[in-house]
Amino acid sequence: MIQGSSLRVLACYHNTDSLNFADLCNQSGFPTDLGGYYIRGLVREGFLEKGSRGQYNITPKGKQQIALSYGKRLYEQNPRLAVIVVATKQDKFAVIKRSVQPFIGSVEWPAVSVRLGESLNRAAERALKDRLGSTAKLEFIGFFRRIDTYESTTFDDKLFAVHRVHLPEGSELLEENAVGKVALLSRGELLHVENPAKSLLDIFSFVEKASAPAYEEHDYTIEISDLAK
Repeated sequence: MIQGSSLRVLACYHNTDSLNFADLCNQSGFPTDLGGYYIRGLVREGFLEKGSRGQYNITPKGKQQIALSYGKRLYEQNPRLAVIVVATKQDKFAVIKRSVQPFIGSVEWPAVSVRLGESLNRAAERALKDRLGSTAKLEFIGFFRRIDTYESTTFDDKLFAVHRVHLPEGSELLEENAVGKVALLSRGELLHVENPAKSLLDIFSFVEKASAPAYEEHDYTIEISDLAK
């Protein structure tokens, strides 16, 4: 399933099988560069296919997605629930340099989306296993909401359940996972890392100062350069 802004584009097909690029951008309310970003993603994932004369046609997979959303307000966007794991091994922090869209090349904390029916703790354990290849006792810190805005349009909105974990000294970590390469950084390296994710250091500060379940909300402005790494 897809969510957020991509679903907003796909919802334009609720009464048609084919739309051109300009109509898709106009109906979804996105500028052409951001609209093109979402349209390319929908084509890449098989929800749309590019036809002749600039037309984009909805595929059976795209129609299935609209069917799954039947009875819902397709244009209504809600924060997506995810978990983040701030993991330390001795005096170093485990981060990931992304190799997939969006924000290829940026450095971020290990994270996964929460699956339907999955507890936050179970999702955090999965993030630790899938992203770092490790297991350990996790500590829930609180919720961190990240709202990304591009040209006055919501690009993404995630609510992260933030967890902290201290990895055993002898634990072996993955070198690479499905979203990028794993790196261990000292505190100084983390604070001066090249191309950090917009929220990387804010989440670090959030974890550092949290003494009880807490909540923070941050807004970030996304530039076209952030999407063209």
